[in-house]
Amino acid sequence: MAAPGGTAPGHAPAGQERFFSLLSSVQGARMEEQRCSLGGAAGGGSPPPPPELASLLERLARSQGRRMDEQRVAAPRPGGGGGKD
Repeated sequence: MAAPGGTAPGHAPAGQERFFSLLSSVQGARMEEQRCSLGGAAGGGSPPPPPELASLLERLARSQGRRMDEQRVAAPRPGGGGGKD
């Protein structure tokens, strides 16, 4: 039995195949363009940030670390401890 487009079920028309092949290659190229390297052994590395930026990033990391510490809660004791005996 033929599918609505006049082709056998499970088979896409040649034009549709070409379209999806083109779409796949364009999207793949676009993904490669947006990819970044993380430095380290595989990458060429990047120059260190300017001192002002490095200082700002350090302060930001410390501030965020303090905020995370302030939001921590103590885990409940096993058996529901802390209640009256």
